[in-house]
Amino acid sequence: MLPVIRAQVLIAKEAGVFFASVDIIECQKGYARVGAIISNPNPTPGTHLQPSEQVFLKDVGGRWTVLSSGSGIFCLPPYTPAGMKEACDALGLPTSP
Repeated sequence: MLPVIRAQVLIAKEAGVFFASVDIIECQKGYARVGAIISNPNPTPGTHLQPSEQVFLKDVGGRWTVLSSGSGIFCLPPYTPAGMKEACDALGLPTSP
């Protein structure tokens, strides 16, 4: 998952800032929700990044691909990005209040 996240999720263009590891939160039925851990969330004075980025992935033909990423993604309307309901359902995440 980590190489796919590094290739598909944008991060600050600061020297020494990259996704260092992945913390798997949920993974089932061909979908995953992970925390992509940033190597250095405070690379330079005045710059602040969250320590991790939430990433939703889908297994497509045996390979992971990123569906969506960001700290403000929830499976509850109105915060659910387009096309994410199937992923939320597969992962067992609540999709209604």
